[in-house]
Amino acid sequence: MKKRYALGFILILSFVLVGCTPNTEDAPDQIEENDNSAEQNDESGTENENELESDQESDQEGDTSENDAENEGLEVETGSTETVTRMIEGMENEVEVVNYHLTQYGISYQLDTLFGEPEVNGQLITYTNEQGTSEVSIEIMTDTSLDEAVEELQAQLETGDYEEKGKLEDIPVAENGLEGKMQYVVYPVRGFYAYDLADHVLVISYTFPAEAGDGMYPLLESLRQSIQVQ
Repeated sequence: MKKRYALGFILILSFVLVGCTPNTEDAPDQIEENDNSAEQNDESGTENENELESDQESDQEGDTSENDAENEGLEVETGSTETVTRMIEGMENEVEVVNYHLTQYGISYQLDTLFGEPEVNGQLITYTNEQGTSEVSIEIMTDTSLDEAVEELQAQLETGDYEEKGKLEDIPVAENGLEGKMQYVVYPVRGFYAYDLADHVLVISYTFPAEAGDGMYPLLESLRQSIQVQ
């Protein structure tokens, strides 16, 4: 009888030990799954880092491109010459004009051929007539608001001698679709047109003797009307 009890006890103990033994056959599969999950997480993290670096590089390239355009100075493309009809002293006159294009800013305009070739100095382009008595300049004031530009331009007007000063006025939007301000002093005649281009300001400055007014005022009006911004 004691042998039976002993044998039964041994059998029960064997079953218990077998049930407690860990299943090592599934362990490699579980480890492999954990490794694959870790690899996927690493790959996902790497992709996100690459996307972030790519976005940062794109932003830096955009900023660099804009800064380069500002630092290099204006690029003036001289286009074709054409004949336009202009009212001068109540009479129609045929005038030859040249088409110009500021490539960095997509700005086009026309100016009479009598002002010759443009002289570029940074963000300033200067045109002078054959006699050297009248001058028209085109300038881009970068990273400047219209109010800031006007304040600076008014200060420049005050530096020279003059007899009278006109009021600061709005430029008619109907001329070219742009909002801006204008002002002048006399004599000699000096003045400016300043147009708001969001981050920049397009400035046209001019000076001429009083006796040239009959031809210069219509010329400046035609110049303003010819401005196009793409």
